[in-house]
Amino acid sequence: MKNNFLTSVCALVLCMSFNTYAKENTTSLSNVITEAQQEDTESLYNLGYMYEQGLGVAENFDEAIKWYKKAASKENAHAQYHLGLIYTKGVGVTQNIKYAQEYFIKACDNGYAKGCEMYRASNENNI
Repeated sequence: MKNNFLTSVCALVLCMSFNTYAKENTTSLSNVITEAQQEDTESLYNLGYMYEQGLGVAENFDEAIKWYKKAASKENAHAQYHLGLIYTKGVGVTQNIKYAQEYFIKACDNGYAKGCEMYRASNENNI
């Protein structure tokens, strides 16, 4: 039951993130790929998000995780947060709440309030 609560929260957050991204994204896929290959942190995150959501590319969680991890290693809080969501839900990876919490706290430490909220929620639900 506690795990279902956190999973439901994650699903809602992903849906809200998708709507925001779809409205704001005006950058072409080729530009994102080029900039990601040059290790631009925001482009690394954007490419991960595009693969996760199937935006301009086929949905591919392995690729999404790969690009998110590259961005997360460069302290990109959004990528850290999304990795937390992925590990919470077990999408494309084995569900691992410990890893999820580690990514949420990193996102929180890097100033992303949603990371703090999800870290608190996971602790409050004793997951």
